[in-house]
Amino acid sequence: MNAKRAKIAPFPGAACDYHRSGRCLYEERLNPGLDASWRCAALAACEAAFDGFLTQADNFGLSDVRAVAIWKTRFAGLTEKRPDCGRFEPDQEGGYPGCVHLDRDVCLMRLPKCPGVCPNYRPAKREAAINPNQSDGHA
Repeated sequence: MNAKRAKIAPFPGAACDYHRSGRCLYEERLNPGLDASWRCAALAACEAAFDGFLTQADNFGLSDVRAVAIWKTRFAGLTEKRPDCGRFEPDQEGGYPGCVHLDRDVCLMRLPKCPGVCPNYRPAKREAAINPNQSDGHA
C-alpha cells in the first residue's frame, strides 16, 4: 500500500517581530554580535581599518586632533567607494554602507531564512506587521 502523504507547510512568519526580509533575527536578538559571520562585511572592513589606524596613530604618537583629521580623510576615502560585497543593494536613505540588507550592523542576507511560524514566533507590533520588511529597531 503506497499512501500519499500531504506535505504540511508552516504558516509564514512575516508578522513575527524577528522577521526581516524573509530572514530570522531571533538568534541575533538573543545574543547580539555572537555570530560574527552575520555582520555586514563593509562595516567590519571599516572597523578593521579604524583599529589598524589607531595602532598606527599610537605608534607614531599622533595627537588626538591630528589623528582625527587623518581619520576623517581616510574614512571619506573608504566610504566613497561601493562596498565590496556581492549582496550589496543600494538603499534610498544614504549613509554608509547604504544597503537595503543592513539591520543595525547585521547583513540580513547572512541570517538564516525564516522557517515560518515557529516556537520563537512573537507577534510584531501593528506597524511592523503591516510592513514586515521594515527595520523598526526592535530589540
